[in-house]
Amino acid sequence: TQKDKLPPGILCLDGEYSMSTAGEEDLEPLKDIWTSEGRPGTDGRATGPIGLPWKYITAHEMHANTKGGTGSTPFGRYDPSGYSLVYNMQAGDGVATLEAFKKDMALLESQAWISSRTRAIHVHFTLYNGNYDFWESNWYVLGLPASGIIHPMFSADIYRPTFTDFQQGRELAVADILRGVLIAYMMSFHFYMELGPEKSCSAFVQRVTRAGGFLDMVILGVYLYIVIVRYVVYGIATDTAVGLANELRVRFTNDQSG
Repeated sequence: TQKDKLPPGILCLDGEYSMSTAGEEDLEPLKDIWTSEGRPGTDGRATGPIGLPWKYITAHEMHANTKGGTGSTPFGRYDPSGYSLVYNMQAGDGVATLEAFKKDMALLESQAWISSRTRAIHVHFTLYNGNYDFWESNWYVLGLPASGIIHPMFSADIYRPTFTDFQQGRELAVADILRGVLIAYMMSFHFYMELGPEKSCSAFVQRVTRAGGFLDMVILGVYLYIVIVRYVVYGIATDTAVGLANELRVRFTNDQSG
Protein backbone atom coordinates (compact mmCIF):
# COMPACT_ATOMS: atom_id res chain seq x y z
CA THR A 1 0.00 0.00 0.00
CA GLN A 2 1.30 3.46 -0.85
CA LYS A 3 2.00 5.78 2.05
CA ASP A 4 -0.21 8.57 0.66
CA LYS A 5 -3.24 6.27 0.82
CA LEU A 6 -2.81 5.53 4.52
CA PRO A 7 -4.01 7.66 7.45
CA PRO A 8 -1.50 10.22 8.74
CA GLY A 9 1.21 8.64 10.88
CA ILE A 10 0.45 5.10 9.65
CA LEU A 11 3.29 3.51 7.70
CA CYS A 12 1.98 -0.06 7.40
CA LEU A 13 -1.10 -2.19 7.93
CA ASP A 14 -1.53 -5.11 10.31
CA GLY A 15 -1.68 -8.30 8.31
CA GLU A 16 -3.83 -10.20 10.81
CA TYR A 17 -6.99 -11.78 9.44
CA SER A 18 -9.52 -12.93 12.02
CA MET A 19 -13.25 -12.99 12.80
CA SER A 20 -13.14 -9.31 13.74
CA THR A 21 -11.85 -8.32 10.28
CA ALA A 22 -13.95 -10.67 8.14
CA GLY A 23 -17.28 -10.19 6.45
CA GLU A 24 -19.78 -12.62 7.96
CA GLU A 25 -22.73 -12.39 5.59
CA ASP A 26 -23.97 -15.33 3.51
CA LEU A 27 -23.42 -15.06 -0.24
CA GLU A 28 -27.04 -15.03 -1.35
CA PRO A 29 -26.53 -15.05 -5.17
CA LEU A 30 -24.24 -18.06 -4.90
CA LYS A 31 -26.68 -19.73 -2.48
CA ASP A 32 -29.53 -19.41 -4.97
CA ILE A 33 -27.51 -21.04 -7.75
CA TRP A 34 -25.99 -23.74 -5.53
CA THR A 35 -29.28 -24.87 -4.03
CA SER A 36 -31.42 -24.48 -7.15
CA GLU A 37 -29.13 -26.82 -9.09
CA GLY A 38 -29.28 -29.43 -6.33
CA ARG A 39 -25.55 -29.54 -5.68
CA PRO A 40 -25.44 -30.15 -1.89
CA GLY A 41 -24.70 -33.82 -1.16
CA THR A 42 -24.24 -34.91 -4.80
CA ASP A 43 -21.07 -36.35 -6.39
CA GLY A 44 -19.08 -36.14 -3.18
CA ARG A 45 -20.12 -32.63 -2.23
CA ALA A 46 -20.81 -31.83 1.41
CA THR A 47 -24.37 -31.53 2.66
CA GLY A 48 -23.54 -28.79 5.15
CA PRO A 49 -23.23 -26.66 7.06
CA ILE A 50 -19.45 -27.07 6.59
CA GLY A 51 -18.73 -27.20 2.88
CA LEU A 52 -21.51 -24.97 1.57
CA PRO A 53 -19.52 -22.25 -0.24
CA TRP A 54 -22.13 -19.55 0.27
CA LYS A 55 -22.38 -19.94 4.06
CA TYR A 56 -20.03 -18.12 6.44
CA ILE A 57 -18.46 -20.45 9.05
CA THR A 58 -16.86 -19.19 12.24
CA ALA A 59 -13.43 -20.38 13.37
CA HIS A 60 -15.03 -22.27 16.28
CA GLU A 61 -17.37 -24.17 13.97
CA MET A 62 -14.54 -24.95 11.57
CA HIS A 63 -12.31 -26.25 14.37
CA ALA A 64 -15.11 -28.42 15.74
CA ASN A 65 -15.94 -30.03 12.40
CA THR A 66 -12.67 -30.17 10.45
CA LYS A 67 -9.89 -29.65 13.04
CA GLY A 68 -8.63 -26.88 10.81
CA GLY A 69 -5.81 -24.85 12.28
CA THR A 70 -4.59 -21.30 11.99
CA GLY A 71 -2.39 -20.79 8.97
CA SER A 72 0.55 -18.42 9.15
CA THR A 73 3.01 -16.91 6.70
CA PRO A 74 5.77 -14.35 7.25
CA PHE A 75 3.23 -11.65 6.32
CA GLY A 76 0.23 -12.59 8.44
CA ARG A 77 -1.81 -15.10 10.43
CA TYR A 78 -5.10 -16.45 9.14
CA ASP A 79 -7.71 -18.32 11.15
CA PRO A 80 -9.97 -20.88 9.38
CA SER A 81 -13.15 -18.81 9.50
CA GLY A 82 -14.80 -17.93 6.23
CA TYR A 83 -16.38 -19.87 3.37
CA SER A 84 -15.56 -23.50 2.70
CA LEU A 85 -16.03 -26.19 0.09
CA VAL A 86 -15.68 -29.86 1.10
CA TYR A 87 -15.59 -33.02 -1.01
CA ASN A 88 -15.77 -36.64 0.09
CA MET A 89 -12.95 -38.27 -1.86
CA GLN A 90 -14.40 -41.72 -1.15
CA ALA A 91 -17.92 -40.97 -2.30
CA GLY A 92 -17.79 -43.83 -4.82
CA ASP A 93 -17.45 -42.47 -8.35
CA GLY A 94 -14.17 -40.59 -8.41
CA VAL A 95 -14.70 -39.41 -11.99
CA ALA A 96 -18.06 -37.84 -11.06
CA THR A 97 -16.46 -36.10 -8.07
CA LEU A 98 -13.67 -34.74 -10.26
CA GLU A 99 -16.15 -33.42 -12.81
CA ALA A 100 -18.23 -31.88 -10.01
CA PHE A 101 -15.10 -30.17 -8.69
CA LYS A 102 -14.31 -28.68 -12.11
CA LYS A 103 -17.89 -27.51 -12.54
CA ASP A 104 -17.91 -25.95 -9.08
CA MET A 105 -14.62 -24.13 -9.67
CA ALA A 106 -16.04 -22.58 -12.83
CA LEU A 107 -19.13 -21.43 -10.93
CA LEU A 108 -17.13 -20.00 -8.04
CA GLU A 109 -14.90 -18.12 -10.47
CA SER A 110 -17.92 -16.62 -12.20
CA GLN A 111 -19.31 -15.54 -8.81
CA ALA A 112 -15.99 -13.96 -7.68
CA TRP A 113 -15.79 -16.35 -4.71
CA ILE A 114 -12.11 -15.43 -4.44
CA SER A 115 -11.91 -11.66 -4.73
CA SER A 116 -10.14 -8.59 -3.37
CA ARG A 117 -11.84 -9.32 -0.02
CA THR A 118 -10.10 -12.68 0.27
CA ARG A 119 -7.21 -12.71 2.71
CA ALA A 120 -6.30 -16.40 2.74
CA ILE A 121 -7.02 -19.63 0.90
CA HIS A 122 -6.75 -22.87 2.88
CA VAL A 123 -6.54 -26.26 1.17
CA HIS A 124 -6.42 -29.51 3.16
CA PHE A 125 -6.60 -33.10 1.99
CA THR A 126 -5.26 -36.51 3.01
CA LEU A 127 -3.82 -39.19 0.74
CA TYR A 128 -3.28 -42.89 1.34
CA ASN A 129 -0.96 -45.28 -0.53
CA GLY A 130 -1.99 -48.88 0.04
CA ASN A 131 1.13 -50.25 -1.64
CA TYR A 132 3.38 -48.85 1.10
CA ASP A 133 0.80 -48.29 3.85
CA PHE A 134 1.59 -44.56 4.01
CA TRP A 135 -0.67 -41.64 4.83
CA GLU A 136 0.10 -38.07 3.77
CA SER A 137 -1.55 -35.04 5.33
CA ASN A 138 -1.41 -31.95 3.12
CA TRP A 139 -2.02 -28.41 4.38
CA TYR A 140 -1.66 -25.38 2.11
CA VAL A 141 -2.23 -21.73 2.93
CA LEU A 142 -2.05 -18.97 0.34
CA GLY A 143 -1.85 -15.69 2.20
CA LEU A 144 -3.21 -12.56 0.51
CA PRO A 145 -2.30 -9.77 2.96
CA ALA A 146 -3.11 -6.11 2.57
CA SER A 147 0.48 -5.46 1.48
CA GLY A 148 -0.25 -7.29 -1.77
CA ILE A 149 2.69 -9.68 -1.30
CA ILE A 150 1.37 -13.19 -1.89
CA HIS A 151 3.26 -15.76 0.14
CA PRO A 152 2.33 -19.46 0.25
CA MET A 153 2.84 -21.87 3.12
CA PHE A 154 2.56 -25.64 2.95
CA SER A 155 2.99 -28.68 5.15
CA ALA A 156 3.02 -32.19 3.68
CA ASP A 157 3.58 -34.75 6.44
CA ILE A 158 4.02 -38.43 5.64
CA TYR A 159 3.28 -40.90 8.39
CA ARG A 160 2.39 -44.49 9.13
CA PRO A 161 0.32 -45.18 12.27
CA THR A 162 1.91 -47.72 14.62
CA PHE A 163 0.40 -49.96 17.26
CA THR A 164 1.13 -47.35 19.96
CA ASP A 165 -1.25 -44.88 18.29
CA PHE A 166 -4.32 -46.83 19.34
CA GLN A 167 -5.63 -48.17 22.67
CA GLN A 168 -6.13 -51.62 21.16
CA GLY A 169 -2.51 -51.63 20.01
CA ARG A 170 -1.23 -50.68 23.46
CA GLU A 171 -3.33 -53.39 25.08
CA LEU A 172 -1.98 -55.87 22.56
CA ALA A 173 1.59 -54.82 23.37
CA VAL A 174 0.98 -55.43 27.10
CA ALA A 175 -0.48 -58.87 26.33
CA ASP A 176 2.55 -59.72 24.19
CA ILE A 177 4.89 -58.70 26.99
CA LEU A 178 3.05 -60.96 29.43
CA ARG A 179 3.18 -63.82 26.93
CA GLY A 180 6.90 -63.21 26.52
CA VAL A 181 7.46 -63.40 30.28
CA LEU A 182 5.57 -66.71 30.50
CA ILE A 183 7.43 -68.18 27.52
CA ALA A 184 10.77 -67.05 28.98
CA TYR A 185 9.87 -68.84 32.21
CA MET A 186 8.76 -71.94 30.31
CA MET A 187 11.92 -72.10 28.19
CA SER A 188 14.33 -71.41 31.05
CA PHE A 189 13.49 -72.53 34.57
CA HIS A 190 10.66 -74.92 33.67
CA PHE A 191 12.57 -76.44 30.74
CA TYR A 192 15.67 -76.82 32.90
CA MET A 193 13.77 -78.60 35.67
CA GLU A 194 12.24 -80.99 33.10
CA LEU A 195 15.71 -82.21 32.07
CA GLY A 196 15.92 -84.40 35.13
CA PRO A 197 18.86 -84.89 37.51
CA GLU A 198 21.52 -85.28 34.80
CA LYS A 199 21.09 -81.86 33.13
CA SER A 200 23.22 -83.05 30.21
CA CYS A 201 23.14 -82.51 26.44
CA SER A 202 21.59 -85.93 25.92
CA ALA A 203 18.87 -85.07 28.42
CA PHE A 204 18.22 -81.82 26.49
CA VAL A 205 17.90 -83.73 23.21
CA GLN A 206 15.53 -86.24 24.79
CA ARG A 207 13.42 -83.43 26.25
CA VAL A 208 13.16 -81.66 22.88
CA THR A 209 12.29 -84.83 20.96
CA ARG A 210 9.46 -85.72 23.30
CA ALA A 211 5.98 -84.42 22.51
CA GLY A 212 5.96 -81.87 25.34
CA GLY A 213 9.39 -80.51 24.46
CA PHE A 214 8.53 -80.31 20.76
CA LEU A 215 5.37 -78.33 21.53
CA ASP A 216 7.39 -75.97 23.72
CA MET A 217 9.73 -75.26 20.82
CA VAL A 218 6.78 -74.72 18.49
CA ILE A 219 5.26 -72.22 20.93
CA LEU A 220 8.56 -70.36 21.15
CA GLY A 221 8.92 -70.26 17.35
CA VAL A 222 5.36 -69.00 16.80
CA TYR A 223 5.80 -66.29 19.44
CA LEU A 224 9.08 -65.07 17.92
CA TYR A 225 7.48 -65.02 14.46
CA ILE A 226 4.56 -62.92 15.75
CA VAL A 227 6.87 -60.49 17.54
CA ILE A 228 9.11 -60.04 14.50
CA VAL A 229 6.23 -59.46 12.09
CA ARG A 230 4.18 -57.27 14.44
CA TYR A 231 6.92 -55.05 15.87
CA VAL A 232 9.75 -55.20 13.33
CA VAL A 233 8.16 -55.66 9.90
CA TYR A 234 5.02 -53.58 10.57
CA GLY A 235 5.87 -51.85 13.81
CA ILE A 236 7.90 -49.08 15.39
CA ALA A 237 11.24 -50.73 14.62
CA THR A 238 10.86 -50.14 10.87
CA ASP A 239 12.43 -47.26 8.98
CA THR A 240 10.53 -44.05 9.47
CA ALA A 241 7.82 -43.42 6.92
CA VAL A 242 9.35 -40.06 6.02
CA GLY A 243 12.79 -41.56 5.43
CA LEU A 244 11.47 -44.36 3.25
CA ALA A 245 9.15 -42.03 1.33
CA ASN A 246 12.03 -39.65 0.62
CA GLU A 247 14.14 -42.57 -0.56
CA LEU A 248 11.38 -43.67 -2.93
CA ARG A 249 10.97 -40.11 -4.19
CA VAL A 250 14.70 -39.76 -4.93
CA ARG A 251 14.72 -43.12 -6.64
CA PHE A 252 11.72 -42.09 -8.76
CA THR A 253 13.05 -38.66 -9.75
CA ASN A 254 16.48 -40.09 -10.62
CA ASP A 255 15.04 -42.89 -12.75
CA GLN A 256 16.12 -42.25 -16.32
CA SER A 257 14.97 -45.61 -17.71
CA GLY A 258 11.83 -44.12 -19.25
